[in-house]
Amino acid sequence: MLKIKAFEKDDFERLINWIPNQRFLVQWAGPFFYYPLNKRQLRQYLSRSEGKYPERYIFKAVEDRNQKVIGHIEIGYINYLQKEGSLCRVLIGDRNYQKKGFGLRMLELATEYAFKTIYLNKLRLGVYDFNENAIRCYQKAGFQTYRVQKRLPVPGNEFWNLVCMELDKETWKERNPSLSIAKRM
Repeated sequence: MLKIKAFEKDDFERLINWIPNQRFLVQWAGPFFYYPLNKRQLRQYLSRSEGKYPERYIFKAVEDRNQKVIGHIEIGYINYLQKEGSLCRVLIGDRNYQKKGFGLRMLELATEYAFKTIYLNKLRLGVYDFNENAIRCYQKAGFQTYRVQKRLPVPGNEFWNLVCMELDKETWKERNPSLSIAKRM
């Protein structure tokens, strides 16, 4: 089993250690952070998750059996008026837990939080097209591609294609009938 809990200052060092190089950082966070990731950047990042209407909700994923932190996920770019946001900076950082379904479960938990706790109606995300495992995981969670942005410049004189995906609350409810029934009771 997996739970998501609030990301805290005590989690900084672990997250920093999960980011081995600039290319990985860009793949994980786009242009949001710069390499090397450090505590100063993470303090500023975390400060935007405070208050009544934070810009983002930042979570760590914790495996229940041994309380080990294995991942990171964010609900960000929240527009409370439009009731939309984005899943961002999704990572199963502990390699021992990759490709075992934990990423999908983490997505499901964050999506449920977005729709049932923050009351969003739509979630979006962006993933680079070469990250085929992540794309399959997002599709399993119900996300559908709505656009591909071609040839975005990234460090190292490269260009990557960004797959833009979305999931609306109604589609999510249809895929998770037990969750929507429980809410009505």
